[in-house]
Amino acid sequence: MAATPELHDEVVRKAYETIERLETDRVSGRITSAQFGYGVDILWSAVAGLVDGEFMTAVELLNAHRKEAVTKLVFMHDETGAIVRVINDHKGSLTYTAFAHGKNKNAQNRVFDFTQEHQPLVHVKEKIAGIAKALHAKGFSLL
Repeated sequence: MAATPELHDEVVRKAYETIERLETDRVSGRITSAQFGYGVDILWSAVAGLVDGEFMTAVELLNAHRKEAVTKLVFMHDETGAIVRVINDHKGSLTYTAFAHGKNKNAQNRVFDFTQEHQPLVHVKEKIAGIAKALHAKGFSLL
């Protein structure tokens, strides 16, 4: 006959399983980093005081991960020197800014917001790939 698990052990096991599910969903693009962080915060609120210090350390590491800076990609035109900057906020949106050579005041700015889409991070990755391909075809190189 199998031993009945202790309540504490079950709470810890379920908490780790929930973290793993949140991370899997974040990596796959099913949820945004912001949604991941919110899920971790809610989970912590539910189990604080019921789990051990090891779980608390794991949550602190996850919180540090979600505070990661935005990713910036910078492309420069090989002949004209024009610059395009693409910023991924890791929350489901991109900002695309094109600068004519040396003219910041005439910058063209466009925001692509996928936060309301199903799997927003997948849309972001696809958009980045499309932008990079189009810019490369026009003579831009990634710096």
